[in-house]
Amino acid sequence: MTIDTQLRPAPEGSPSRRQRRRRSGRRLAAIIAVPLIFAVLAAFGLVFRTISDHQRQLQVDAPPLALTPMATAAAPPAGGGATTGASGGPMVDPGWIERTSAATGISARALEGYGKAQLTISAAKPGCRLGWNTLAGIGWIETGHGTTRGSVLLPDGRTSELILGPALDGTKGTRAIRATAADTATTGDPDWDHAAGPMQFIGGTWARWGVDGNQDGIVDRNNIDDAALAAAMYLCAGNRDLSTDEGWSKAVHSYNHSNKYVLAVSKRANTYALSAMG
Repeated sequence: MTIDTQLRPAPEGSPSRRQRRRRSGRRLAAIIAVPLIFAVLAAFGLVFRTISDHQRQLQVDAPPLALTPMATAAAPPAGGGATTGASGGPMVDPGWIERTSAATGISARALEGYGKAQLTISAAKPGCRLGWNTLAGIGWIETGHGTTRGSVLLPDGRTSELILGPALDGTKGTRAIRATAADTATTGDPDWDHAAGPMQFIGGTWARWGVDGNQDGIVDRNNIDDAALAAAMYLCAGNRDLSTDEGWSKAVHSYNHSNKYVLAVSKRANTYALSAMG
């Protein structure tokens, strides 16, 4: 018998050995490529999240827009017209109050308090460069400018109702802070301190920073004039320059140690600035 050793092409439709090797190579490459693709996508996602986090941090750090007309518009025109006389302290131009209240929705009495505070702090600490709109941003976040819990600001600047935060008794994530006699006189709680007033000062902070913003002889954290000026003094501590990203962010973060809080104040303060600028 003769053995036929002649090589013949594979039958039609049947893969040759070389084709089978190619297909196996392609499958192997696909098996290797799939995890590589996922690894690349995962790395891209990590980079994207990092960029997004950085962008959010930049947003948190961004100071509110400087409302430069405030420095002149808030003070009454020289030798002319009536000034707001609901309380003592620096006089604020009633025209500015009326226009800004209409543009922002902030009550005239709250704006007077914020304007007084800015005028006072700009004279006492000109390097701080604190705008009224930062105070308004904090005032809105804290108590809606003294209007939470059914309260309104009275003509003398006091809240019509006590605006108290939770008892600082060590529960629900709060610090335990015993009430002093001064705290009890403000909050009515003989045992525990509370954040109180339109800018929500706790007793210990108020004891250090409280000030008579309307010059009525009473230092009262339930009064918008006193509380707004105390907030301005607190924010400007340590020779901060609030016209810079770092200075503004650190100042507001010191008021409430939360990046979400800083971002919320920044957004609100910018909204007020843009609205007031028309």
